[in-house]
Parts: sequence; structure tokens; C-alpha cells
Amino acid sequence: MLRVTDGELDLHAFDHWAASGQQALADGDPDRAAALLREAESLWRGRPLADLESEPFAGLEVQRLEALRLGVVEDRIEAELATGRHTALCSELGQLVAEHPLRERLRGQLMLALYRSGRQADALESYRAVRALLVHELAVEPGPQLRQFQLAILAQDPALDLPRPVARPGIAPPAEVPAGPAAPGEGSPETAAHPGRRRRTWRAGLALGAVAALAVLAVLVPLPRHAAAAMPVNANLLALISPADGTVRATVPLLGPPADVAAAPGSLWVAEADAHQVIRINPKRRAVTATIPVGTAPSRIIAGGGQVWVLDPADHTVSRIDPQADTVAQTIALGGQPSDLLLTAGSLWVADQGDGTVLRIDPATGRTQGITGPAGTRLAWPPRTEPCGWPPTGRGPWRGSTPGPAP
Repeated sequence: MLRVTDGELDLHAFDHWAASGQQALADGDPDRAAALLREAESLWRGRPLADLESEPFAGLEVQRLEALRLGVVEDRIEAELATGRHTALCSELGQLVAEHPLRERLRGQLMLALYRSGRQADALESYRAVRALLVHELAVEPGPQLRQFQLAILAQDPALDLPRPVARPGIAPPAEVPAGPAAPGEGSPETAAHPGRRRRTWRAGLALGAVAALAVLAVLVPLPRHAAAAMPVNANLLALISPADGTVRATVPLLGPPADVAAAPGSLWVAEADAHQVIRINPKRRAVTATIPVGTAPSRIIAGGGQVWVLDPADHTVSRIDPQADTVAQTIALGGQPSDLLLTAGSLWVADQGDGTVLRIDPATGRTQGITGPAGTRLAWPPRTEPCGWPPTGRGPWRGSTPGPAP
């Protein structure tokens, strides 16, 4: 029997965060509403019931859940528009409107964001496009709210402008973010010291810790000071920070402490050692798009050449993730004590902290190309003291090999 207690089912947690956020929005607290609704959105991992869509019971439930998710997205955007994030929302709204062209509320939100961003002509063009679509596809005119939006934009109605913030008693202004790395996450605000670790130039801009992590995911357009939202944070998430004022503008909750982060065009990849997985994040949507089981404790991750490489020192493996399929396409067994990896000059390099050697791997085939010993000495490959193979022993194919000419 499966016993699911209160708060354990993700759908129940989603309903809780969504209802709390909608209540905060109704109470006139858009900052808190946006934070709560983002928490609800973060629980989604792609299409609901994806493995059960062929079952008779799942069809209507999938539609219902998708409608719930989209409603929360619209509520969160409404809250963020009220906090002055119209410029940052234009791109996301453009994508959502492309995915749901007949959703009039999204279209109205896009028109408002464009208008407040000084793009009045684009806002009117968006209305013209949806009207043409509705007339052509359904032979109906846009609804009254959307038509009123168009007329208000044409008249440059002051009611469309961002309202001035109203000071609420008992609410302190957001504290300044300290200069050192903080630990963002979901829950009550707290900070944590960042464990010392050597910095790498090929990971510039990412400050990572074993218990807490903070990553600058993108450079934001500077917003008015009053638009900065006080975000509840703790250790298990990735945070988007504005370099203009140091405020946390968005968060993506994780299942556990992030061990490493890698950036690639259109995606962020996060290794979660405790959760035995790698997650893929869309930085524009600020949401998890894929969850990929990888080994026992994936702790290092790099992206390049259209591939993602993950090192698992506990399993003594390095795995290659195919971003097209979001699955592990190859796993290479390692010996020794692998501790770090780097992708450069067309090769994958794996460092061994046990004996100071560095293994060179061809990323196209996964085959070993050679080994560099301590102080830069080259070790013969294949090793002469052991049979060829991968791996010949659990100690590693290069242990006990003798110096020789470069292969």
C-alpha cells in the first residue's frame, strides 16, 4: 500500500501554493503573490501524466491539470506586471502567446507589457494579429476586455500606467543582499557561508557550494527600486539576481543542494548529488524542463559541443547527456579517484586527485587518448603492465604503467 500524507503529493503542494498566491494577489500584495505562484510553477516537470496519456482515465485529467498550470502562469504574470517587471516579461509572454494564440488573457497581458515598455505600436499589432486569427478561425471578434485594452492603448489611458507603490504598514523594505554568496531557496530567508573551493576561469560567474549555491543566470534590465521584490530564500534552489541592485528576481527550487551548474545556449544544467540526478532549466521560463537520473552522486557538470558531461566520483564514471533526448547517451567507467573534468581543445580531461594524473578522452567516441602524469609527464598508452581494455581493474588502467613515448 502507498500511504501519502498531507503535503507529500506534488499536486496537493501545487494547489496549496496556487491558492496562497491567488489570495495574496486578491489582497493587493503582488510581490508575495508572485513568489508563491512561482513556487507552484516550480513543481511542474513537463507534461502531467506523460507516461499514462494512453490510459482512458488520463485524457481529461491531463487537460484539467494543464488548464490549472496555465491559470497559475497567468496569475503570476499579473502579479509581476503589478511589480513593474513588464520589460522582462515581454519575451516570456511572446512565447506563451505563440503556444496559446487564442488565450485572450495572455494576449492582453502581452499588450500591457509592450505598452508599458514604450512599444505602443507592437501592442496594437499584437491585437491586430489576434483579431485576424479569431475572425479567420472562429468567425468571432475578440472579447470585450481585449477590445477595451485596444481602445485604452489608442487613447493612451493613464489607467494603463504602472500604479505607484503604496506603503503598507508593518512591511520593512527588502534588505540589501550581502556582497558574498548567499544561499537562496524556498522558505524563510536565511544566508549561509559559501565553502571555500578553488575557482576556475571556465566557470566564471558561478559561485557554487556543497550546501548552498547562488548563480547569476542573466543580466536583467534595471528596474525601478520600488519594483524589487523581497524573495523568500534558503539553500535548495537556483536564483536569478539583478546586478543593478542585488535583488533576487526569480528562483527555481531544487530537490536538494546543487553540486554544480553549467550554462549552455538556452539551458542551464544543475547537478544534484543528493537527488542522484541532473536537471535542465529554461532560463527564460525559469522552470525545470527535464529531470535526468545520473549515477549515484553527480557532482561536476560541464556543457559544450552540443553535449553535457557529468562526473560522478562515487561511481567512478563520467556520463554524456544528449540534450536532444534529455537522456544519458553514454557512460564511461573510470578508475582511481576522479575529482574534476574540463572540456577544451576538442578533448575531455578528467583529473584524478589520488595520483595526480589527468586522463584525456575523445568526446566524440568516449575512447581514451592518453594520460598525463604528475609534473606533466606522459604515460604510455595503452598501459604495458596490464591488458588493454576499459577498465581492466577497479584501480584504473594507468596505475603501474611505465613512462614511454607519447602515443
